[in-house]
This record gives sequence, C-alpha cells and structure tokens, in this order.
Amino acid sequence: MLIHASRIFTHGENPFFAEQINAPFGLNLMANTSALGWAIPLAPVTILFGPWISFLIMLTAGLAGTAYAWYHVFSRYLVSNRAAAIIGGAFCGFAPGMISHAQGHPNIVSQFLVPFIVLRVIKLREDPERWRRNGLILAGLVIYQTFINEEVLFLTALIMVVFVALWAVQRRSEARALLVPTLKAAGLCLAVAGVVLAYPLYWQFFGTSAYHGLPLGVQGMGTDLLAVKSYSYESVLGGTHATASKLASSGSEENTFFGVPLLYVLLGVAVVLVRSAAGRALLITTVWFWWLSLGPYVLIGGEATEIKTPWYYIAELPLFNSVVPTRIGLALTPMIGVLLALAIDRFQPVRFRILWTSIVIAALLPIAPTPLDTSPPHVPPTPVFFTSGAWREVVPKDGVVLSTPPGWVPYLSAMSWQLDTNLDFDIVGGYYLAPTPGDPTRRANFGPAYPPTMRLIWYVGEGGVDALITDEHRRQAVKDFRDYKVTTLVLPVTQPRSDLVKNTVQQLLGPPRLIEDCWVWDVRQFVANGVPG
Repeated sequence: MLIHASRIFTHGENPFFAEQINAPFGLNLMANTSALGWAIPLAPVTILFGPWISFLIMLTAGLAGTAYAWYHVFSRYLVSNRAAAIIGGAFCGFAPGMISHAQGHPNIVSQFLVPFIVLRVIKLREDPERWRRNGLILAGLVIYQTFINEEVLFLTALIMVVFVALWAVQRRSEARALLVPTLKAAGLCLAVAGVVLAYPLYWQFFGTSAYHGLPLGVQGMGTDLLAVKSYSYESVLGGTHATASKLASSGSEENTFFGVPLLYVLLGVAVVLVRSAAGRALLITTVWFWWLSLGPYVLIGGEATEIKTPWYYIAELPLFNSVVPTRIGLALTPMIGVLLALAIDRFQPVRFRILWTSIVIAALLPIAPTPLDTSPPHVPPTPVFFTSGAWREVVPKDGVVLSTPPGWVPYLSAMSWQLDTNLDFDIVGGYYLAPTPGDPTRRANFGPAYPPTMRLIWYVGEGGVDALITDEHRRQAVKDFRDYKVTTLVLPVTQPRSDLVKNTVQQLLGPPRLIEDCWVWDVRQFVANGVPG
C-alpha cells in the first residue's frame, strides 16, 4: 500500500486501484483499507528510504499520536486533573488491543482523529448556535478518517449514535432543544463529506473487484467471554501464545484482554459515574458494544455455545457485513479510557483522588505493553533472481508472474518479491479481499480463486505427490494461463519439494531455465502455440 501510494506520483497510478496484484483482475484498494491518509503524506519517505521506514513512522506516530490526542482532549475539555488526562490518554493509545493490532494493522491503531470527532459531537451540545462551524469541522475529520481506516470511523459513529440516544432519553427536554441544530450540523457534515467521498466510495462499493460482505468464516470471529479477565500476550503479565490463541481469533485481535484488576476498577468507576446521565449512557454503551463484540454466538473458553447475541441479527445488514465482530471489542478501549479519566477527575477530596489514582495505576500496570516483536515474518527471503535485477531480462514489461507452486505462503512470498522490485511486475494471487470471479453473491474471499492448473501444481507442492500429466492437462493449462495472462512461472530452488514441482511444471511447459536461484518458465510461447515451448 505504501509503495503503491508513492507510485501515484512516480508512475501515475490510480489511487483506488492496483493492477500489480490479483492479476488479471486487479485489486480494489478502497475495499482493502488503502490508508491513503497515511500513505500519501509518507510518499516522499517511501521513495527516498523505502516502505519499511514509512511503516515504522506510521506505526509509532499512530500509537503515540492517539495517546497524545486523547490526552489533549481530556486536559483541555473533559477533565481538570492532569493525572486523569495522562492515564486516560495512555490507556487509549497503548491498551492491549491497540498493541496487538500494532503487530500488523498500523492504520487501525492510528486513531488520533477519533477524540476530535468525539469532541466535535460534544460541541454540538455546548455551542448549538455554531452548527455550521461544527458541521464543517466534523466533515473534515470524517473525510480524513475515511482515508486512514473506515472501520474505526464506522465504529466511532455507532458509539456516538448509541451514546447520544441513551443520553437523550434521560435528558429529553434538553435533547429536544438541541435537535434542530444537531440535525443541521449532521446534515451539513453528510453533504460535504458525501460530495468529497462520492467517487472513492463509488470505487469501494461498485468499482472493479468490489465485494459485498466479508467471508462467512470472518463473521463468526467473536470475542471470547473469558478474554476480559485474561492478559494479552503483549502485556507485562502476558499470557502464553496458547492462551491468547484460545481466547482470540488471532494474535492481532486481542481486543478485550483487560485483566481482573481493571475489571474491579471499572466496577468502582460505575459507582462513581452512575449518578450522571452521561456516565450512565457511557457505561451502558460500553457494555452494549462488549456484548456485540462476542460475535453471533457466545464463546466461552474457546468453545462455541448456542447463546445468540445481538450481532446474530444484524451481521448481514449492509456495512455491518463488512465488520469483523471481534474488532468491535477494540471500541471498548477509548470508552474505558474516558471512563477512567472522568472517574479520577470526580474523586474529592484530594487524598481520596490520590488513593483512587494509585489504585487505577496498580490495575493498569499488569497490562502495560511490552516491546513489539521486530523479528521478520515467516516468509522466505527474496531470491537473488529478483534482488539482483536478473528478472528484468526474463519478465516482459507488464508481465504477470505466477509463484510456483501457488499457495498461501508462496503468494505472500510473491508480494515480498514485489516489495524488493518496487511493484514493477504483476503477480497472480496475493493476500487481499476480493470476490471470486463468477460468484453472483460477490462475497469477499481471502486471496484468489484457484483454476484447475494452479490447483494441480498446488497439490503437488503441498502434498508432495507426483502427478501424471496428460494432453488434457496441457490444454487446460493453456486456457488457465491465457485467462490469467501469465507470462512467467518462477520456482525458487529452495522451495520445499521443488524437484516434484519442477517435474510437474516441466511436463506441462517443457524444460525451465535456471537463473540465479530460481527455475523460470517463459509461458508466452506455450500459450501462443498450445504446446511446450
């Protein structure tokens, strides 16, 4: 994503679409969280120093910026106690859910605009006469957050709608007086944001490779009921990988690992804040979104139950069908941060506040973050064939490379090859969300479909079983390679079972060339003639 954003300026690329991945269909970047709000400003850094440095800046500034933004809003507008603002801001920026997402989702942890969106909604109550100003500022925040992460924006909007509705029920007369200016500000925000975002959102929902709904398996990824009393792997008192994997859908989705001490503190917070309408509304909103985060069915200790949650009934609604339910649990982090800050600020006299602050800090220390792992991912290093530039003599301009054998790790490897060559060639497959070609539902799938020839080669590489190739296989290969516009097959010599894979592909296409550390087949003549070249 970072390299593609830099190529907007160096190669005139479409900001919302990439041809280099998922050949020959391309990829809808707006439907794959393109994070242009980060990637475009960082384009000069990416061009000069590489995407790795941009990623580091994006991740570090995302976490620290979120913490500071909440601290700023707390200290200037919501609380009078500096310790309350520091604790609330630190929790919002460095809670276990944020640190777990920092392992691979820098756009999700970049929530530094969220506190200002919340603040602007609060301003609608404090200064209703300035609805134009509030609406325009809110529109600007919404537009920019769209290009950082839409999922965070969607969850923020849902939280504010539920919170305001719960508050309005308790303060009906005040809510009625604010209704007209609030609707005016909201209408102005929607109008301005709608005009600016019309084309990007058109691409997202109706453009090439647009999809409707996440894979069905993702819809079942809920938060385990017991996660709230457990510790994230990345916490000071972190659990083991086994514990985390049992209670979380993945290592980057430990969204509600708060630990028992913080749960007791939150009970105390509820006692302190339950007397105010805003406090009651926020407490109920927090519990409600925790319930939604459990997914369609409640999970207890990694075991599914038949207990349905509200998410079961709304999961397939438009927009909701593109939300990972366990990720709703991440929405609890800013709400708990606000609750902690408000509760500390409410304690009087000073000696009680100091005691309460000490208790809060003691409860947060066990979930304080540990340094993020900086070891490389489990993807083989890029072959010398690519790093030396030898590929340029073999892969034609606008060529399409098929990593051989196809499969999950080989497709990730092919993306790594692209990173080291500045995306100068296209690949079949990759890691992304896109509909399966020909599927009338257009529901998203992880990665590409596997036509018969790719499935055959994958079977050999994955299963380690040799295949007997017939003329029918060759005719099918002609069709599949032509449909996918493949020009070059690349098999690293270090690939597991490379001899078996090489033998199978050789029966299909003829003998390869050994260039540096890769076996390479030029597919163009085979596709043109229908016989081994």
